[in-house]
Amino acid sequence: MHRSVKRRQKTRFVASAVGTIWYPVNWWPHDNLLASNGENPAGPLVIDHAPHITMLLAGPALAWSFLDILKELAAPATGGTPVGPGVADPAYAA
Repeated sequence: MHRSVKRRQKTRFVASAVGTIWYPVNWWPHDNLLASNGENPAGPLVIDHAPHITMLLAGPALAWSFLDILKELAAPATGGTPVGPGVADPAYAA
């Protein structure tokens, strides 16, 4: 199990890092291509769709990473007592 957890964390890290880095890196050439397009009416169609499609792919990767982290934080640790909102702490039980 340890190996699968490590692999999942590494996959999550890579997906979130690439997705996060891709957003600002993607817009720089996008803006420059739009500015240098000139009078070509078909140019903006290609220039706008190529970066947006890649961003639509990066968005779910970021969402998956975020939801996976939330699920990991919500799961109680093995061998311990769950602590969190809605869970009574035995140390403060009356």
